[in-house]
Amino acid sequence: MKTLNKESEKNTRLQPQALNCKGQIFTTDLILAVTVFLFVLTLTVIYSNQVASRVGYWENTSDRASAALLASSALVLSPGEPSNWESLAIEDINSIGLAESRNVLLPSKLQRLVDLNSGQYSEAKALLGLAKYGVRIEVSDLNKQLLKAFGLEPGSENQVSAFTRLAVLNGKPVLVKVKVFE
Repeated sequence: MKTLNKESEKNTRLQPQALNCKGQIFTTDLILAVTVFLFVLTLTVIYSNQVASRVGYWENTSDRASAALLASSALVLSPGEPSNWESLAIEDINSIGLAESRNVLLPSKLQRLVDLNSGQYSEAKALLGLAKYGVRIEVSDLNKQLLKAFGLEPGSENQVSAFTRLAVLNGKPVLVKVKVFE
């Protein structure tokens, strides 16, 4: 029995030492693991913020470009609603179009649009579907000499989407450029 007691005495002396080594995290391992985790977490947050920012930018750009495309199409392809809108009060107009027929502009409609610029710019751009944007519509000859213009010129700080359409005015080809900006 003495041998058992000596052996169990050895075991009891060894157990506290074994417990001290097992199940504990070494401090440098913990620091290294936390550092790596925080580094990966930081990179993930930064990358996701950049992606979200880019997605927001492209959504805004896409919305603005779509609005410019629709407005330019409406101007050169549609007579507007009602088709004699140029002789009506702005409250009676549903949409603005400059076309007598497809890509053939009516001078009286173009002049009325230019006249709306002086006092009813906001209402006119709303009728074009551009209420939340600034707009500039330019009609020029093929040498890019300005014939008529509506709206405000965008500043250098503005983000601009523009579409140019070919049309006919008074039997001559013209360029209708629609600039939409924020």
